[in-house]
Amino acid sequence: MIDTADRLAIHELMGLYGIVIDERDWSRIDELFTDDVVYDMSELGLGVLRGKDAVLRLWRERDDLHPLAHHATNVVISATADGNSANVISKGLGVGRKGRVGSVTYRDVVRRTAVGWRIASRHARLRQAADSATGAAGTSPRPIISPASAK
Repeated sequence: MIDTADRLAIHELMGLYGIVIDERDWSRIDELFTDDVVYDMSELGLGVLRGKDAVLRLWRERDDLHPLAHHATNVVISATADGNSANVISKGLGVGRKGRVGSVTYRDVVRRTAVGWRIASRHARLRQAADSATGAAGTSPRPIISPASAK
């Protein structure tokens, strides 16, 4: 079961993600992810990373990829049957270096660990203006960053 204290801890985890990135406080990555995290940034042109060390390597090597500010909002938590994990949907707003604002939808699985809640899986979907033919919000027709430049 996920109680009020768990929900608050998960909300704080969603916010801490942005704080750690914005402050470049890489020493706190253990507070965000499980060791075996699956970090799916394929819709942003960065592929799927496995393990927090791979995430950290990307963050350190490609500092130019990060917006200046990350803002987490609209956090919705759904408990799983086992009570030791939860599905989380949230929105992220990023303010870029030239003032451009972007929006993503994060779909996460968080897991209760001995040291608190951690992200076990994160999938980011870039939000785009509605498609004029269907009216549905779509993903970018091309990666924001080419996969070759993400190395």
